[in-house]
Parts: sequence; C-alpha cells; structure tokens
Amino acid sequence: MPATYAVEGLGAGAVKAEFGRWGWAFRADPVPDCGIDAHVEPAGDQASPGHLIALQIKAGPSYFSEPVEGGWLYRGSDTHLASWLRHCLPVVLLVHNPEAGVTYWAHVHAGAITADGPGWQLLLPSDQVLSSPARGELTALAGSAACAAGDPVEHCGPLLPPSAAKIIGDVARADPGCAQRLAAWLAHGRAVPRLAAESLLAATPSWLGAGQGHGEAALAAYADEHGLPGLAAEAYTRAAGYREQPGGTLLARAALAAAADGDGDRARMLLSLAANDDGPALLMASADASVKNVGCDSPADVPGLLAAATPGERAAEP
Repeated sequence: MPATYAVEGLGAGAVKAEFGRWGWAFRADPVPDCGIDAHVEPAGDQASPGHLIALQIKAGPSYFSEPVEGGWLYRGSDTHLASWLRHCLPVVLLVHNPEAGVTYWAHVHAGAITADGPGWQLLLPSDQVLSSPARGELTALAGSAACAAGDPVEHCGPLLPPSAAKIIGDVARADPGCAQRLAAWLAHGRAVPRLAAESLLAATPSWLGAGQGHGEAALAAYADEHGLPGLAAEAYTRAAGYREQPGGTLLARAALAAAADGDGDRARMLLSLAANDDGPALLMASADASVKNVGCDSPADVPGLLAAATPGERAAEP
C-alpha cells in the first residue's frame, strides 16, 4: 500500500475516532464524483436529529508546510470546489497532522476562499482543533445548512420535478418531518443534483428511513428526471427493501434505470429480482425489452404485451 494511502487512512481513522467520542454518527461512504469523503451527523442536547456536515479529509505533514499568521495556508486544486460552495450541506475540510496527532478543521465557504492561480486557497486556523470544545460550533454549522431550514413542503414542491414532488406528498402522510427535510434537501440541491442525490444516498440521515421507503423512491424519481439513471437505480433498489413498498414495481423501475445507464449486468440482476417479487406485467415487459436492448444502437422494440394493452390497462400500471 502506498505511504500516501496509509497516511490518509490514519487521518480518516483519527477523525472517526474523535467524532465517535462525541457520540456523533460518522459515515465514511465517499461521494467520489464530488470529492466528499464522509458525512457526520451531530448528536446531543444541542443537536437536531438529521442535521449533517459533509467532510473532506486530508492527512500528512505536507499540509502544514506553509505556516502563516493564525494557522497554515491550504492550497486546493479540487475541481469540486464550485459544487461544494453550492452544496445544501456545509462542507468542512479536516486536515490531520500525523506527527502531532492533531486534526484541524475549516469551513469551506465563499468568504474563506481566495484565488490561487489555477487553484484556490484558504486558511486552516491553528485554533480550530477537532476536539470536544469544537462541538458547539460544528453543531451550529450543521444546523445552518440550507436543507436544515424549516421550509414547508408546499414551498419546496414547485422547485422539484413533478414525479418527486408527488412522492414527497406520500412521505408527508407517513412522516411530515421526513417530507419537510427531504423536500428542502432536494430543492436546495437542485443546482448540483448529482451531488445532492449522491450525498443523500451516502449520508443516509436518521430521518430518511421514517418515510418507509417513500423517501428513497422520491430520490430515485429526482435522479431519474435529472438524467442520473445510475443513482436512480440505486435509490429504487433501496426503496424496494422496505416491506411497506411494492418491491417488484420498484425493482423493475431500478432495472429500467440500470438499463438506461448501460449497466446490463446490474439491470438483468434487478429484473430477475423483480420477477421473483411479482413485478407488474406491463412494467416487467417494458423492463425486459429495455434490458435486452442494452448495448444495441437501435431502439428497443415495443413489447407485444404493452402494444396490445388498452389505455386503461396501461394507466393502471406505473
């Protein structure tokens, strides 16, 4: 294993251990396309359940080679910066010094960033140590997130794709709090939909499961309508795991999304699972045609079952 990876692993381990001492939920499920390494969900008397912070974790003595007044100069070349600045979650940079055994943090926001040739830079403050005195400040930062706002579903709904907004209406009947948080997350993340969808799947906030699968289904519809079929397939698959949901229907939708993403192996596996869970006939026929057509240049043939169905029969199935 390259030494760089070992040091980075040491940094992630130190961060996880510190948050663990606070009783916070640390989820190291990277969002590779967006440069997010993990998420943390604060807990405790001052924290509201479900508030989150996105984390970028670095480690190594080289990050402390440019001391300046008040700390160190961090130089970034990440192409993800623009997405971080528009993220509905606060993004925090954590830099671990393995020689001193200390981790420092900095909030990545527009006011802290200055241009640095083709890259950017920000101050890593020497007084912002990831230790128990920082709990209050980081808790407040999590609560300041755009998606932590108390916007009503009715306010966010018009900002969402219609199919996602409709499903969030179902979430509201199952759990109004979950619907409010989900609507705010997706509405405020619409400028960077891939980051919004990937972060929600990776972070799995504590409130998401309260929607009994409707939340994951709404996320799938959101991803689908934003042209992110791979993420839609993952979200539909997760939604199908709830016993309250029509597993066969959702797995068939997942197969269609995987086929649209060009992932034939995944699409065939999902289609097989949908068949075992009694997926609706017309939807299954459509999914089967799409899956068989993966990798072909010509459009898929319309399945005979679908062509022969009456308008009423088609309307009765998703």
